[in-house]
Amino acid sequence: MIERTPVKEVYISNAPYDFGTMHEGGRYAPDALREAGLIESLSEKGVEVVDGKDRRINFQSSDFGAHRSALVVTNQLYARTLEIHESGRFPLTIGGDHSITVGPALATQQYFGKIGLISIDRHTDMQKNYFFANYLNCANVMRVLTDKSERPAGIMNPDLDPIDPKNTAVIGVNEMTEYVHYDDEHMVVTTWCGGIEKAVEEVIACASDGTNGIYLTVDIDALRPDLAPGVNYPGGQLDMAQMKFLISAIAKTGRLLGADLVEVNPEKDEDGITVKSAIEIIGTILESRES
Repeated sequence: MIERTPVKEVYISNAPYDFGTMHEGGRYAPDALREAGLIESLSEKGVEVVDGKDRRINFQSSDFGAHRSALVVTNQLYARTLEIHESGRFPLTIGGDHSITVGPALATQQYFGKIGLISIDRHTDMQKNYFFANYLNCANVMRVLTDKSERPAGIMNPDLDPIDPKNTAVIGVNEMTEYVHYDDEHMVVTTWCGGIEKAVEEVIACASDGTNGIYLTVDIDALRPDLAPGVNYPGGQLDMAQMKFLISAIAKTGRLLGADLVEVNPEKDEDGITVKSAIEIIGTILESRES
């Protein structure tokens, strides 16, 4: 295990990209969260923030097409997250659709060595194909992260190892059995048949076993639709107290190395409810790291 000094200062990074899904609107989430008072809310909680609002990802889907734009965006987020780690700050990335997780998560592994991955999501995101085959999208992000053979050519360091599926867990998936294993590699997918406390202990243990820390990705569609109507695929079952319990338990381990929040779609939001929920979730991630 590596020894590291706890990182205090947080860098908020934009990932306004939504071409990894069939629904437009997620690209507006970073601006919507800021307009609703994200930075001010974090400052009130005592979180030390560097706001990267003026540093945009650069792509033109009309020039590159969906496949090429995913590569361009992923590589930019990968490089940016490495820079954030090298500066001694904690990266918090705001999506965008869930495909944006690949760059920051693999950059975190590049910097720290072997890491674990926890996803709070109502979906496993382990599909082989979605609306386009063989390119990075919101539905295959966990497969791309954990299986090098699924990584599209042209993404980042080709020699970088994938995140070990044995250190990867998804929690918040509804209408599933307690454990689901993929390809005999033991990626854990859990609800909480044995209780939420037991479930979060198990996913933390999974992501911590032999690793140098944890990367957390939160898909807001894991929340109930009344708390997150502004998502592309509503139907989650978590209430806010459960979401905050999970996040706090993960962050308070002292092992959290980076995080992102994805799938807010302001164009589908009702009265800004989803944006408000997202601000509360981000605040919980960052505030819990300090406690």
